[in-house]
Amino acid sequence: MASKLKEKVYGFAASDIHGFSPVQNDQAGHRIAIVEDNDWDYTMLKHMLERSNLPVASLERFESIDELLQFDPEAFDVVVLDRYLPLSGLSETRIKEVRARFRNCGVLIHTGHITHSLRSAAAHQGAVAVVEKGGLDEKALALLVETAAVVGPTIHMPGEMH
Repeated sequence: MASKLKEKVYGFAASDIHGFSPVQNDQAGHRIAIVEDNDWDYTMLKHMLERSNLPVASLERFESIDELLQFDPEAFDVVVLDRYLPLSGLSETRIKEVRARFRNCGVLIHTGHITHSLRSAAAHQGAVAVVEKGGLDEKALALLVETAAVVGPTIHMPGEMH
C-alpha cells in the first residue's frame, strides 16, 4: 500500500494544479539557487539533489542574499536560503525581498535548527517551507523542491490583496 501511495505522490501531474507545470521554463529541469556560505552544507545539499533524480537544469551557488539579488528575476524556479549568512544576516528577515525580486519561484529555508518562531516568521514572509539540514532523504527533498516550484509563485506577497 505504501508503495502505491508513493507512486501516486511522486507521479502526480503538477500541471493539474492551476494549469501549470512545476518546470516553468523551456529547459529540462528546475533552475535552483542555493544561498549557502558553508562549503560542507552546500556540497551535502548538492549531492542530495543529484542523488534524488530530480530534473535540474541549473544549480547556482551564492554566498549572500545580496549576490543573489543581482541575478535575472526569471533565472530560478526555487531559491534555497541558509538561515544564517554572515554577509546577509538572518535570512527569514529577507524572504520578502527575495520574493519581490524572484516573483515566479518558491523559497525554502535550510537551517541547522528549526524553531516554531522561525517557521512562523518564514511562512509569514512567503517561504514555502523550513527544513532542517540533513532532515530529509533525497526523495523527500526532491518532492519539496517540486512543491516549492509549483506552490511558490501562487503564494501572495505579504501585504498583497488576495
